[in-house]
Amino acid sequence: MHISIAGRLGSGKSTICNKLKSKHGFHVYSTGAIHREIAREHNVSTLEMNSLMAKDLSFDHAIDDAVTRISVEREGETIVFDSRMAWNFAVNSFKIFVTVDPLVAAQRVLGSRRGEEEVYSDLEEAKLKLIERGRLENERFIDIYGVDNFDYLNYDLVIDSTFASSYKLTELVYEKFRAFNGEKKDILLSPASLYPLADMSEADREKLRTYIEEKDYLYNYITIAVLDGYHYIVDGHYRVLAAIVNGEDFVNVVIANPAEYPYAESLQSLICTIENYNIASVKAFEELGRFCYKSYPSYYIRH
Repeated sequence: MHISIAGRLGSGKSTICNKLKSKHGFHVYSTGAIHREIAREHNVSTLEMNSLMAKDLSFDHAIDDAVTRISVEREGETIVFDSRMAWNFAVNSFKIFVTVDPLVAAQRVLGSRRGEEEVYSDLEEAKLKLIERGRLENERFIDIYGVDNFDYLNYDLVIDSTFASSYKLTELVYEKFRAFNGEKKDILLSPASLYPLADMSEADREKLRTYIEEKDYLYNYITIAVLDGYHYIVDGHYRVLAAIVNGEDFVNVVIANPAEYPYAESLQSLICTIENYNIASVKAFEELGRFCYKSYPSYYIRH
């Protein structure tokens, strides 16, 4: 079985791929490197290259055909495909998506050699442009293939690289890969990357203490919604706080079912729900968990 690793820009997916190669001897096939090389050949930025590729689908199809061909021809090997769409084209692959806090992603990109190719005036601009670039790329994928690259339900494993080291993530990926039986899917996010959709300023501290002691989050999933790379708690605020206080690296989450949570059905409904709260709600949540988020979604700050 092969491994296909997709992810947010700046999530560190390529680092995980390289560590899988160095530790386990897996061959890595990177379509991101091909994409950047094409951009350099055309003397354009990667964002501009996306626009060119939207007009000329031969670039995408050449990469996709190569992924399928290689996965079939080398079926007896384990090849790691470092590609946003390989999960859709590689035959018989363990599908992984790596997510990350948008500001952390911007810090990584600015601190890497890619920062020389992708010029930003400051960290905030880098964050916003990376979110926009990811959105444009995903819109192109939806137009071309009819699939959503950001839909966590397309993957066998979703992991959050915001706080975890690349070593720990690589170990987790390998462990899940070896144990995969074609059925169980996991979405593992850092509890300190989950944002409240509730005012917890008057939370029941005795109730929270019980959750901390009983570790209820080990037995019950946290329900979330996703927007622009940020994850919002739909159900399970006390469980998230308990996991944070207990120093858990990850919690198991599920995506909110719109039939049960109608506001998760559309982008605008979700935005309106988030905007019912403000930065004070977020700060109250931080105080309860005795932690600090890496960044704050703009929807909390706009009012």
